Amino acid sequence: DLTLARPSPPPPPSPPAPPSPPLATVLPFVITGGCADERAVLDGVEYTAAGYTASGAPYYRDSSSLYYIYWDPNCNAGSEPAAWIVSPKQPSTSASSDLDGDGQCKFIAYIDSEDSSSPPLGTNTWRVLCDGSFTDNDLTLARPSPSPPPSPPAPPSPPLATVLPFVITGGCSGQPVLDGVEYAAAGYTAS
Repeated sequence: DLTLARPSPPPPPSPPAPPSPPLATVLPFVITGGCADERAVLDGVEYTAAGYTASGAPYYRDSSSLYYIYWDPNCNAGSEPAAWIVSPKQPSTSASSDLDGDGQCKFIAYIDSEDSSSPPLGTNTWRVLCDGSFTDNDLTLARPSPSPPPSPPAPPSPPLATVLPFVITGGCSGQPVLDGVEYAAAGYTAS
């Protein structure tokens, strides 16, 4: 028996992901508390938003552009949980998982997290590579202190015409510039 049937229609396309917020609105943070091995990466280092990964999560870079913090849904494209990762490798902006593309979970520090909007602020226990093995390490992520306000501008200097001339008298002999010569203002120094 021959049966004719219409093919099933393809499923509707997935709705597009909501747009990521403008990068300028993603606030920087300072990370502190790293072990001695990773002090240059994890202690007193400011990270600023550098872009977005394919999931829409922001990723961050330190000022030296040598280290990154990013959210990876699965660091080895296997069964690892989602986590925020500190790595010297820049994350892919097109891969859906294993954002460093190495098929492994190799990094400096991580914290498991389902929240892709930001690494957890405040003090939290991260797993940090210290002395060759991962150990629990309390890291603090906080917004940087605001810059001090700029110094007020120096008051304007008075017009040179209002600066009165003066005469030096009583100078020693042999120094005619120090006896009876009138001096008038000619300009201002930088101070």
